[in-house]
Amino acid sequence: MAYLEGESLMVVGSKGWYLVDVDGFSIGWGKLSEQVLKNHYPKGLRWLAK
Repeated sequence: MAYLEGESLMVVGSKGWYLVDVDGFSIGWGKLSEQVLKNHYPKGLRWLAK
């Protein structure tokens, strides 16, 4: 849910682009740098925070 709301995620891995998926379904892209996966989900499609 945090990704769909436009938040960055804390992730351990190598720098680069990653496909974000849920239960085998891809939902968008993120760019990992210094253990922070920056959200590159289109702003117009993000869910509003509740």
